[in-house]
Amino acid sequence: MAKEFNRRTTASNLLPYQEENIDHLRHNHGIVIANSDKGLGPCAIKLEKYIQDALVHLMDEKTYVIL
Repeated sequence: MAKEFNRRTTASNLLPYQEENIDHLRHNHGIVIANSDKGLGPCAIKLEKYIQDALVHLMDEKTYVIL
């Protein structure tokens, strides 16, 4: 069965600047790729901002209770 699923090398359908941008995002660990609201697709956000935004929601005592 493994013979049926060998990886093949194909030509990229991305432009060179698009590949550079993707490589930059892939190797930059200070950026998080997250889903945006209302199905608008992915977005890039700085890790520090992502953590701050998450903590705002998690520290809301009306919504969450520490167990």
